[in-house]
Amino acid sequence: MKAVYTMTKKPRTILEQENYPKFSFGWGDNVTPIIPFSCEDRIVGRLSEILALACGTEPTMARLVGKAAMLHDVGKFQVPTDILNKPSGLSPSEYTTMKTHTIWGANILMQLPNNCEYKKLARDIALYHHEKYDGSGYWGKRTNELPYFVHIVTICDVYTAYPR
Repeated sequence: MKAVYTMTKKPRTILEQENYPKFSFGWGDNVTPIIPFSCEDRIVGRLSEILALACGTEPTMARLVGKAAMLHDVGKFQVPTDILNKPSGLSPSEYTTMKTHTIWGANILMQLPNNCEYKKLARDIALYHHEKYDGSGYWGKRTNELPYFVHIVTICDVYTAYPR
């Protein structure tokens, strides 16, 4: 059996589409999902690698954190575009839908080949990157219950989200 995911989030303009970097992987019977990275995803990945190095992480592991961090929002492909692009606040039901992008992302990333060196790391980051220190995040996990690298990616994700 092969896993296939239809990505519903698409670049809004031709220019965006042409400039989106692509990430692809395959498994079984030539199934190859193509995941377009946004500029923000690439920045989160690079910043996560730099922060991991600054925290004393071995360079090889820091590179894996950076790769995995670029996939932190892959589940947003399953969130309807009108919710993703809504200019005002989300309704309670829309917020619940948005929260599930972490679960969808983790499920998508579990389809990576078993020999993928950052499969579990990417899954944990996708699932828990909206958790907060005190457990008030999406799923109520406290800091001591989360893998160390999730915190690195969370910091970088929040940093890139703030307007400059």
